[in-house]
Amino acid sequence: MNIHLSARELQQHIELLLHDFPELAEDEELRLDMIEGETELDKFLAQVVEKSIEARTMADAIKSRIDSLNERRSRFLRQEAAFRELGLKIMQRADINKVQLTERHYFLSGPAHQRPSSQPKRTSRRITGGTSQNRTSPRSCPL
Repeated sequence: MNIHLSARELQQHIELLLHDFPELAEDEELRLDMIEGETELDKFLAQVVEKSIEARTMADAIKSRIDSLNERRSRFLRQEAAFRELGLKIMQRADINKVQLTERHYFLSGPAHQRPSSQPKRTSRRITGGTSQNRTSPRSCPL
């Protein structure tokens, strides 16, 4: 049963009842009894409640799934940062400016003579890289 069509039909039926029986406007109990007896108001309202509960259930399920996916995304972002940091530490420890791999090439940003021999500041250092197809124009490393 299409609830929107039923709602329109139910409203029209109620309006006809109120038009045909003006005394219903004065007595709420009589009006309710007449509408319940002449229409399927109780079935319609039961459907409305059921659809409302289904909608709330779906909204809650979607929210739960979104929360779960956001937690998963956060874990992967932390993993990305950890791998970047690991690569940076290894390259700095080995005093390597650039590494070429088949997928990417990586290099420490900034000229070698500007890098201090001791532990560099994290804010001024990062690993960058470019695709193996475009080695002349490097871009940020995706790690």
